[in-house]
Amino acid sequence: MFNFLSKKKKIPALEAERIALVRQLLRMRTQRYPDVANVFESNGTCLEDLDNTILMMLPEASVVLIVEHYTTGRDQGARDEILIPLLKSGHAKSLSLSGLNLPELTPPLSLERYISHYLRYIHSHGVAVAEEFIPIAIREVLSFYGRK
Repeated sequence: MFNFLSKKKKIPALEAERIALVRQLLRMRTQRYPDVANVFESNGTCLEDLDNTILMMLPEASVVLIVEHYTTGRDQGARDEILIPLLKSGHAKSLSLSGLNLPELTPPLSLERYISHYLRYIHSHGVAVAEEFIPIAIREVLSFYGRK
């Protein structure tokens, strides 16, 4: 019997679907970590009313984009030993244009460690993303795209 929920989706999804996925991850994080919700509430910001442009600057959007790039590489047969340095190199080059530095990531190389590393340096100005939330977010994105 077919399981239609596990059908692989094309990466990237339509913009509206990606926005919905980022918003879903943000909801999940604010429910698990009240300090995140408090930051938004203290500024009088309703999460559901966040502009899409602002939403795509949040750590949750970074997770979605990194998992998309990673999954595309995995779908093409790349292993973590090759894929993670390629992701890091591409991000480092893009960030250097803005004057930002993404330090080296030491082995062992994994998607979870890379996302943690990336978020720690790029989204350090806001409420830190809890380490235990990262695998939850990764699973959510992989599930959305019908991957394991």
